[in-house]
Amino acid sequence: MLHYETLMIINHNLAEEDVNDLSQKVKQGMEDLGAKIINLENWGKRRLTYEVKKSKKGYYLIYNYSVESPNFLKKLDGMLRYNEDVLKYMSVKTKKETSLPNESPLPNPEKKVEGKVEREVSENNGRV
Repeated sequence: MLHYETLMIINHNLAEEDVNDLSQKVKQGMEDLGAKIINLENWGKRRLTYEVKKSKKGYYLIYNYSVESPNFLKKLDGMLRYNEDVLKYMSVKTKKETSLPNESPLPNPEKKVEGKVEREVSENNGRV
């Protein structure tokens, strides 16, 4: 079983209801292609880092799913590529099922910074 995560950015000019409809349509299309949807997150409307297709904002949707066919991504690409409401999308392979949406794989960044500062102090004989 292969596990993937797909991030989609949807046109911000759509109404919330239309975004939900598109989300369900894509979910149904993925299931029809053989995917087992594990988690679907709607992050809502957010500002983009740079303009994409003349848009500065977009709705973010994240799908976590598993499939058995290695050709699934080609079929998904064909389904999303020509949809005018999908500004951008990206699929990545994950190591396992992701069911906890807010789980952070990174350790506490404060500990890293403190360790780095301590090392700099000892290496520079007390000078920062």
